[in-house]
This record gives sequence, structure tokens and C-alpha cells, in this order.
Amino acid sequence: MMKATVMHKNGSPDEDLVLSVVDGIEVSPPAKGEILVKVHAAAINPIDYKLIKADVPGKKQGRVGFDFAGVVEAVGPGCSDAFKVGDAVFGDTAKRQGSFAEYVSVLEAAVCLKPEGTTFREAAAVPLAGLTAYQGLMGNGKGFTIEGSRVGILGGSGGVGSFAIQMAKALGAAFVITTSSNVEMVTSLGADEVINYREKDVVESMAGKDLDLVFDCVGGVESWHAAQRGLKKGGCFATIVGDSPVVSAGIIPGIVNRKFWSNFGAPNYRLFLTNSESNGDLNAIKKMIEEKKVKVLVDERKFTLTTESVHELFKAIMSHRTKGKLVLDVC
Repeated sequence: MMKATVMHKNGSPDEDLVLSVVDGIEVSPPAKGEILVKVHAAAINPIDYKLIKADVPGKKQGRVGFDFAGVVEAVGPGCSDAFKVGDAVFGDTAKRQGSFAEYVSVLEAAVCLKPEGTTFREAAAVPLAGLTAYQGLMGNGKGFTIEGSRVGILGGSGGVGSFAIQMAKALGAAFVITTSSNVEMVTSLGADEVINYREKDVVESMAGKDLDLVFDCVGGVESWHAAQRGLKKGGCFATIVGDSPVVSAGIIPGIVNRKFWSNFGAPNYRLFLTNSESNGDLNAIKKMIEEKKVKVLVDERKFTLTTESVHELFKAIMSHRTKGKLVLDVC
């Protein structure tokens, strides 16, 4: 039996009737192609509260949490010999969710050996944000390469943006400009130029930057306008948010329109979803961390696997005032 965080219905994730830690849940053996992990730490992402609040539709109840780091407890049938009991691993639960618990079963394809020299807290903070940053930089069309390119990152001090700055430089970007009010932090991560959005107009400040790629971690129509001003002809705009943090049919016409005009010289528009079942990409990120090309920023606050503490964890991420990734200590 184990403790796990359970969503009972849609609503505010800091309410007991919506979200609570439940004891006495059975630990099932891993199914075919799965690995059972004893969770040491789990990280929270914006998608966690968006699903609970129904800003992203589809989830009405069940276990929550994507990112995790822990130790392999059992290996299910049909798995390769890449992992064995006792291995320290990290990864993402992908569509299954459930990392805010003492144990979680995950697909082997979504798991990777923990980077050497990292703590479980640090490793747990990597998967979803790290994969999103890596895939957002790398997947922008045939022939596109980060090496030697000029890159703009909107929202450089967030979980995804802070990884994206470092990865862009590690992958050989010639120039990285980012938006952030925390100028000192993003400069320390490798940004060549910073637009402090509290002091300058982002759209005007991006004009004429001759960028090959703008990677948007903020969202909103202003991000698209800023990218249009900053991108060179034929450049790429990749966004993980789109025009609105609430996913609905209303965003589709804008996407279709932008993709249409990209055929006539407008920037290539890409709204993408992270592929969490990609331990190949996770291994590439692991290597960057081990080579100290990418460092993991973890918020110092401590949260534990109790209803009260999990509520505080959600309040913290929804405040949008964090310094690094927020992590839940499970054991």
C-alpha cells in the first residue's frame, strides 16, 4: 500500500474536495513494457494545475504529477535489459501521470538513468521542462539547426526557458536573446542580451534582431507580434502556449491563419506538444547535465507528501513567483 495525490474533481487544486493525499492505495506490479519506481522526488509543472482547473480539458479525476526521480523497484515483462532493480532513474509518466506518490509505474521509453552528480531533487526537476526546451529548439523543420543560429527565448527565467537558454548555447547558438525581469539570473545562464519586460516594450525591443528562431514560453498574441518583429524572413516561431493559457477551439483559427501565411514568407508557426516518451532526448539532456553545460535550478522551498503541503506546492506554482523548479520530496 502507498500514499498518492489524487484529484477528485475539477476545481482549485488547493481545496481538499478537489485534491488530497490518499493513503492505502494498492501498489500494482508493472505491466508489460513498464517499470515500477519508488519515487524519491517529483516536480510540479504548469500543466499539473491547468489539468485540475480544466484550463486544459480532459482530466476529471485520478492521480496527478508527471516528473519524478527515484529507484527502480521492479521491471515488468517485455522490457529490455537497460534497467535493473536498484537503478537510480528519472523521467516522465507521460499520459499516465501519478508521480506525486510513493510509487509510480512508467513506460520504459519514458525513463532514463539519473545524471551522475545530481540529487534526486535536481533530477526530478528536469524531465518535462527539459524535454520541452530541447524539442522546442530542435524540431523546427528539415534542415534547421541551432548551431550558428540566432535564437530568441520569450520567458527565459521560467522552468522551460531557463533550460532553453542553456541548451541553445550548448548546441552552438551564436546569439541568444531572452525576456525576463531577472536579468542577472538569465545572463548567468548564457543569455547574450536580455529584454527586461518591466522596463521595455518587448515587441519594439525585438525589432530587427534577425533571429532564426523565437521559442515562446510565455504565450499570448504579444509573443507572436514580438516574434514577427524579430525573426528574419523564413524564420521559425515555436510556442508551447499559443495565444491563450486556456486550451479551446477558439485558438484554432489563429493557428490555421498563421500556418497559411507561412507559405508566403511569414514566419513558420509551430504550436507543439512535448513527446515525453523519448528517452533518447532525455539521454541527450542527461549528457548535457553531466558535462555541466546545463545546470538545474531548484527552488529551495520544501514540500512533502501530505495534503496540506501539496496544496502549498500548487499555490506556489500558481503564484508565478518561483526561483527554479518546485519539487515535492516524497522520501
